Amino acid sequence: MIKKNYLPKLKDLNIARNHASYNGIHSIQHSLLSKCCPELETLVIADNHGEISVLELICSPLIKKRPQLTALDISNNNVSLIDSDSVSLIMKSTININSLRSLDLSFNPLDDVGAFRLLSQMWPLEVKTQDIILIENLTIQHSEIGNKTFGYIGDLMKKGRLRNLVSLSLGMNNATGKVGVSSILEALCMGEGRVESSTAASEVLPNFRKLYIPLNRLSNEGLIAVMNVAVVGGFKHLEVLDVSDVGATVETMNIFLRNFITHGQYKNLKRLVVYGRHPFAKKNARSQCAPEFLSRVQVS
Repeated sequence: MIKKNYLPKLKDLNIARNHASYNGIHSIQHSLLSKCCPELETLVIADNHGEISVLELICSPLIKKRPQLTALDISNNNVSLIDSDSVSLIMKSTININSLRSLDLSFNPLDDVGAFRLLSQMWPLEVKTQDIILIENLTIQHSEIGNKTFGYIGDLMKKGRLRNLVSLSLGMNNATGKVGVSSILEALCMGEGRVESSTAASEVLPNFRKLYIPLNRLSNEGLIAVMNVAVVGGFKHLEVLDVSDVGATVETMNIFLRNFITHGQYKNLKRLVVYGRHPFAKKNARSQCAPEFLSRVQVS
């Protein structure tokens, strides 16, 4: 356990892949609730088999008491949010992690309902005016989340609760069809003619630049929905868009790319991933893109 008042200048603590388990994570939490590591900014406890101890850390006053702690990685800790102990802990806790700018929940069996429950406790839609969420990078990959969680994140975006968000990574999950991404897409094209709103996306998401939603089950209809948002200007500020390996046919991917290039607004785009792990990804991309587009945008 880190001793009280020890490591006074430490800013980054990374104990990933150490098999810390429940007792180790609990000891870290106890130590950080004291006065040790007063300047800590980044805490990485990924891949430690922490299970419910990781959830206890989130639900504790630790992050609220340490506003200088801005990055937390709890990925791959077998954190379940659907067993009775986890549900009870979440529902009785006042979770305040608003000071975090980076949060990684990936590779945990969160479940769609469980993740929705956790996010709604952490970041409720209706809040006091001074309750500001600072999150810039939110990563929830391979965590068994689906339409309910995707929808709630989209609702937070539309409400302006995630104004500081720069990057959203939700790959390798269970969002399905058009409905799976509809709320997020609506947030991105607010004020662009497709969504009736007096508020523009540039107001609720002024800093948003990177969207990763690969390896979800969006199918053809989901990919076409993404294309339509590109056409009306929903991605004009994006730098990176990854919609690869979503169960769409090669023909639909080709249609997506051609319409994206011909009709889309993408002046800031630097990387576009459509074909992903397809065996002829680069060849397909070259066949659909003009050389001048390929000179500006990395396409695969």
